[in-house]
Amino acid sequence: MNDLLKPAIDGHGGMRRWEQISWFRAAASIAGAIWALKGRPGLLEDVILDGETRDQRLTMTPFPQPGRYTTWEPTGRPSRPPTAWSLPSAAIPRRHSPG
Repeated sequence: MNDLLKPAIDGHGGMRRWEQISWFRAAASIAGAIWALKGRPGLLEDVILDGETRDQRLTMTPFPQPGRYTTWEPTGRPSRPPTAWSLPSAAIPRRHSPG
């Protein structure tokens, strides 16, 4: 474990806690001038990030527009084309960890 990762994990319950969860959810706004410079102002404002801790998978909703989502995996490319998948009116089904 490197010098940056250890305090981050310790600050959130330690490895024992991390091993107890299989997924997490975070609400985020990733803003800044860079998105406007790229012609995509507001692209990552008010997104929900759902991460799987065992499979190294992160789903971002809505992206690239309302009603759509994308999933990132360690290959470095979206595992599903962001513009090809629509969400039903309900949220994406979630897997829950036991306990």
